[in-house]
Amino acid sequence: MPNEAIKLAKVTLKRGNNTVFREASWQLNFGESGLIVGPSGSGKSSLFYLLSGELAADSGAVTVAGMDIALASAPERARYRQKTLAVIYQNYNLIPDYSVLDNIILPAFFSAQKPDKARAQALLAQVGLAEKAPVKAATLSGGEKQRVAIARALYGQKRLILADEPTGSLDDASAELVIKALKECLAPDRTLLIATHDRRLEPFFPVLFTLPRK
Repeated sequence: MPNEAIKLAKVTLKRGNNTVFREASWQLNFGESGLIVGPSGSGKSSLFYLLSGELAADSGAVTVAGMDIALASAPERARYRQKTLAVIYQNYNLIPDYSVLDNIILPAFFSAQKPDKARAQALLAQVGLAEKAPVKAATLSGGEKQRVAIARALYGQKRLILADEPTGSLDDASAELVIKALKECLAPDRTLLIATHDRRLEPFFPVLFTLPRK
């Protein structure tokens, strides 16, 4: 199995009249983590759409988990998103009226697997939220919601995790807890890529690529 989680080779990506990046080349292997750094509006979300196979590059080659996205069929891209990729969204994507525990086990319902509530509870403990399992997601703070989203990504046991601005809107205390939870994503067979404008993350994760200000 290839060790490359993500590889960009001379990739140019444009959105409308704007060039997000030109002939970018970098690689992230399984077992590694990295930051994509850039100000708001610089194209970090566009990069994530590219890596998820929902957006095509204008030129160059994008390889994820050994698969050339441009050459992959629609079913192959769908299988990659289902089996390999987890995205931690900036707006959390939790269901407000579901309990925290039910939000964690949600991926099981899309994979025909039996929900493992014991494992979900253990993951909540891992991110410091064990006592929040029975409460509704709507009652959580922003930092708590972000940690639940991280626990849900870990529950899915995906090998590639993309985190979109996980700390950008949080105060220092909440950001510190989220950073600790993000570090729980690190494993020899798992890759974590974080898109951020938040410089507080840089002491904890290496900067892989910097997007210019538009």
